[in-house]
Amino acid sequence: MPHVPSRPAIQLGLDDHLPLYDIPAPYRKVATLPAFEEMMARMRRAELVALDTETRPRRKDLPLDGKSRKYHALASSMNEAIGLCFSFRLPDGPAEGEHYYLPLRHATSTKQLRLEQIRAPLCELLRDSRIAKVFHHAKFDLNVLRGDGLEVAPLPEDTLMLASLLDLYGLPRVDAPDPAAVREERYTRERPSLGLKELACRHVDRDAGRFERAIADFRERYAKRTGLKKSDVTYDVVPVDLMVPYAASDTRWTLELFTLLSGFLDQTSARLYETERALIPILADMEFRGARIDRPFLEAAATEYQVKVAASRAAVYRAAGRDDFDLDSNQQLVEVFQRAHVPLASRTASGRPSLSKAELEKLAKTHPLASAVATYRKASKIKGTYVDSLLAKLDDGDHIHCSFKAHGTRTGRLSADGPNLQNIPPAMRAAFVPPEGWLLVMADYSQIELRVVAHYSADPVMLDAFRRGDDIHTRTAVEVFGATSDPTEMARRRKIAKNLNFAICYGAGAGKIAAMSGESVEASKAHLDRFYRVYAGLARWKREVVLRARATGMVENLYGRRRFLPILTDPSQRETRAYWKAERVAVNTLIQGSSADMFKETIVNVAEFLRSRAARTRMVLNVHDELVFYVPSDELELVRDVQHVMEHPSIAADLRVPLVVDVSHSTTNWKDKQKGLPPA
Repeated sequence: MPHVPSRPAIQLGLDDHLPLYDIPAPYRKVATLPAFEEMMARMRRAELVALDTETRPRRKDLPLDGKSRKYHALASSMNEAIGLCFSFRLPDGPAEGEHYYLPLRHATSTKQLRLEQIRAPLCELLRDSRIAKVFHHAKFDLNVLRGDGLEVAPLPEDTLMLASLLDLYGLPRVDAPDPAAVREERYTRERPSLGLKELACRHVDRDAGRFERAIADFRERYAKRTGLKKSDVTYDVVPVDLMVPYAASDTRWTLELFTLLSGFLDQTSARLYETERALIPILADMEFRGARIDRPFLEAAATEYQVKVAASRAAVYRAAGRDDFDLDSNQQLVEVFQRAHVPLASRTASGRPSLSKAELEKLAKTHPLASAVATYRKASKIKGTYVDSLLAKLDDGDHIHCSFKAHGTRTGRLSADGPNLQNIPPAMRAAFVPPEGWLLVMADYSQIELRVVAHYSADPVMLDAFRRGDDIHTRTAVEVFGATSDPTEMARRRKIAKNLNFAICYGAGAGKIAAMSGESVEASKAHLDRFYRVYAGLARWKREVVLRARATGMVENLYGRRRFLPILTDPSQRETRAYWKAERVAVNTLIQGSSADMFKETIVNVAEFLRSRAARTRMVLNVHDELVFYVPSDELELVRDVQHVMEHPSIAADLRVPLVVDVSHSTTNWKDKQKGLPPA
């Protein structure tokens, strides 16, 4: 396990040694039992309560800066509450509402309640189905509360998920923006920040961040006094009186935003919101339980990749004929390539020479220096991003706790952080193992995005391929390039065909396809031309999507999720990079967005099915279009029912092609999987 630097010693002052701060109305501190009982009595009369948690990392042995700090901010199960915030309105209460902060674990105060004193009444209130609860990013807070034995019912509302479904630029604003600036922002930044303070500053109170500035000032002064970095000053050292308005204003703005945002839901977005709400406790449970990791495997991999990184670094220096440069500095590497007369044809968006992965792979075929750098980068990334990072983030039971985000992409697709499972190398999948005596079962949608394409385009060749159960990439290879009895040549043609098929989904042009297939741009352009002659219905559909988006400024997927692209309605922008990107996005959103919402519905349906059977089988991970389960051996037959549930979402009957889910299993790890289920 990598060495983790210890934190600097902090000399904490307590209440009498800290400056006093006035708590502005209407914010209140709850630091005594009478104050707590009074707040609870009033809150029990509310119909809706906004909640939030202020947190610190549970573990003190992890570094707090860089990616690990970001990890703590996301992985809620690795955090504990230092305080709880509550906001609500009563018919006979103040018009501005009532807003409370309940400190629990502030390191600089002795005047606070212990959770043991108040857990029972808090539990009762949080599980009271008569009182609706609303959070901003509910999934995070649910797991923080769960770590302290506090469960929330019923299903919470979430202003983050509400905001993710709406055209925020079209909502009423209080910050009086310049219309021209807003229009420009809409063209280049489809969706403004979904952060609570940013939303509140735009739509509720233009000075909603005023208390945040006071906290930032204290943290900066505290850092200077203790020798810490400002980013390492956790909120449990902030004086409670200063924390009260900062923390309680979060629930105040959440309450205000919920009233505002929920009023803009129409029937379609309300239906999508209900699915997003239903996902919250499911994803929270997956995060909280975590995935089991083979620690010895990772420790052996750390040693192995340390050797690989050192060897590949030495190979780069040999190929360059010098070692006086930083291998991790892109600017210095470009200079080394230029001095070695290695041509860098590709450029970044800013016009600088590019050393992207695709460019290095192309150069590696003829230049040893590029080959050595590509090898170094691959080994270094696997070691740092996956091996070292996974080891550092394991809990005491050797589990990793990812953070699954339902709002992280504009198409609605689920993503994951800490680690990013979507990009995890195949070799590292061997670190993910089932519990003793259980199996890993993987259920993966077969070509779901291309099936959505077939449905949308109604292209007869594509429809026929899926209805017959053909391998779509082989069928494309035969249709575009013709059949051949040479297996090597057929494999080459299938690889190109696969790139052509996925170019539909991601808007790749001849240049990108050339980089993926290793062919010339001219050859790839010829392949694309033939492809669209074969799939003429597909070409026509793509043109129609762009024309409709130009007329309406938006696209809407099979589930009704909308993505606003107003730049497409402005003819003066048609020669800009942003406009061309928006055209690609319009097509991609219908494909990826429809499959994403189908997958979200599937997760909810599968979770409900497993609950109805009181099954021990549980979902563990989501990667792209695959669900990973832990399954006890006596519930293997249940997996066939899960497969059926996945193949029959609500829109399945309306699709022009069938949905197919491929199932595989492993008794050892996620990498070494076998098709199908083991024999009974």
